[in-house]
Amino acid sequence: MNQRERGEISTLLKELRDEGLTQLLVEHDVQMMVDTCDYVFAMNLGTVIAQGRPEDVVRDPQVQEAYLGKKFRHA
Repeated sequence: MNQRERGEISTLLKELRDEGLTQLLVEHDVQMMVDTCDYVFAMNLGTVIAQGRPEDVVRDPQVQEAYLGKKFRHA
């Protein structure tokens, strides 16, 4: 998806959420998840390593290490 398409999908998902529809979204675009979701699960090799508000999950050391590598976390 390009940026415009991501924005359109994100807007649609938020509208559906506001109407009371619960959704399950599997997505690898971290920024889209942060912008769209109220609650996320981060998984690594099939195991949940963090869950909660998107802004908290992306700061989790296990998530940073799994997705960005150990060097990034210690930088």
